[in-house]
Amino acid sequence: MNILTISITTLCNRKCFYCPIAKWRLEKEDTSINKITNDALIKWLKEFINPNEWFLEITGGEPGLYREIKTLMPELSKSGYCGIVKTNGSLPIPKTKNFPLVTAWHKDVEEIPKWYDTILIIKNPDDNWRRKVKYCILNGIPYKTVLFDEWYKTKTPYNKDFLPYHGTSQCLHINNRGLITPCSKVTPTEGNDIFNMYKPQPLNVMKECPKCKNILDVEMFINSV
Repeated sequence: MNILTISITTLCNRKCFYCPIAKWRLEKEDTSINKITNDALIKWLKEFINPNEWFLEITGGEPGLYREIKTLMPELSKSGYCGIVKTNGSLPIPKTKNFPLVTAWHKDVEEIPKWYDTILIIKNPDDNWRRKVKYCILNGIPYKTVLFDEWYKTKTPYNKDFLPYHGTSQCLHINNRGLITPCSKVTPTEGNDIFNMYKPQPLNVMKECPKCKNILDVEMFINSV
């Protein structure tokens, strides 16, 4: 399976210091920056992304703040795509069988998020994440745990030995401006976007990124959708 991550917006209603997109995060809409539209995205997907070969990760920012989220999720499902929506669970996002809500239970949020299918608990050493795990177990709430990215706190990278490759063949990334890159760590080039129907050039995960944590986190859900 291949993984396409779509960072649908940079808008977010939280300010988590460890957020990987914190430096791009917006607090109010700016259409000069947040440019993705459903029409352009769906047209590009149907041209280049085979729903039988690609798993979609819809993320942000906070996807619930994307202006067309209510129609995007049903349209993706109708077109045969499947994947997950990664959210903070504070806003309603249409639930579809093909795109369960994977809701991060963030640090300093005491009550369980309102909107979820599965709770994602980050093993943040400054958070009582074990309490959150216990709460989910006692209340029969589906959950998964992921490592905390120490880079955003201590500038200490992961020990890559603990992030084994699990099976993804290729990956792609689309940012909130519709720019297409092999992965989120590659600087986008103007013109390589969904609006110009740019033909994607995926990253070969096995050869070029065998132990990427972002891929590992998404792979937990591939067989559950």
